[in-house]
Amino acid sequence: MKPIPAADITPADDAAKGSGTGPALRAVAVSRSFGGVRAVSDVSLELRPGEVHGLIGPNGSGKTTFLNLLSGYYPIDVGRILLGDDDLTGLDVQSRVRRGVSRTFQKPRLLKSLSVLDNAMLGGWPGTRAGFLETALALPRPRREEREIRARATAILEAVGLGYALRRRADLLEHAEQRFLEIARALMTRPRFVLLDEPAGGLTEAEIESLGRVVGAVAAAGVGVLLVEHHTDFVFRLCDRVTVLDTGRIIAHGRPEVVRAHADVIRVYLGS
Repeated sequence: MKPIPAADITPADDAAKGSGTGPALRAVAVSRSFGGVRAVSDVSLELRPGEVHGLIGPNGSGKTTFLNLLSGYYPIDVGRILLGDDDLTGLDVQSRVRRGVSRTFQKPRLLKSLSVLDNAMLGGWPGTRAGFLETALALPRPRREEREIRARATAILEAVGLGYALRRRADLLEHAEQRFLEIARALMTRPRFVLLDEPAGGLTEAEIESLGRVVGAVAAAGVGVLLVEHHTDFVFRLCDRVTVLDTGRIIAHGRPEVVRAHADVIRVYLGS
């Protein structure tokens, strides 16, 4: 794997500042119910630039629901989502991506008839400026933007270990390769924050180690990472802070070593 240059994955106004700068992404007293069942209840959480923040808990604890609230896939019943002073609460998914909040899914969502490179490039197109007429007439700006997106996608794919598979159809990829491709596509949006929903699911130990290196490189570039994951050893080893949900509520939050020793976390999730 090659290093991931910050200039390739971060917004232009952040790349020159280094890691740990920029606004925080905050959920403020967020709640969401489904059919009278409170899936997320009064959850407040702050994601910081350049940090890896773990979100863990038992099945049904509200982790993916909370991620969907942050990314705009579910509307919020109560509370707010803020990026610095920018209120994202009422914005749709695409608007949040444009403001710097991107994500992956438990099951990778790829356009399987397209190549690996074309799938990754999809993440770069929303940031282009050329209009339909310019593109239809093949004027210089859209051609230049396409070259830039192709070059950046190639660099990111090489950095996540997929440089050998640029021309391969996505439906011919192994499970782990699909995971890394989806991360590459999310990074192509130049996120301030990337939300990873169980990225280690189905990976071997060696692949999990590779995933850890990628996540660490993304955080080192100044991008905040929310890691929703069941591989607790991976979470406690990689994350700067960890939050634990149970039945939609936060039961513990803090440094990994503190959370791991928390009595309620051991009781409801980790066991003895």
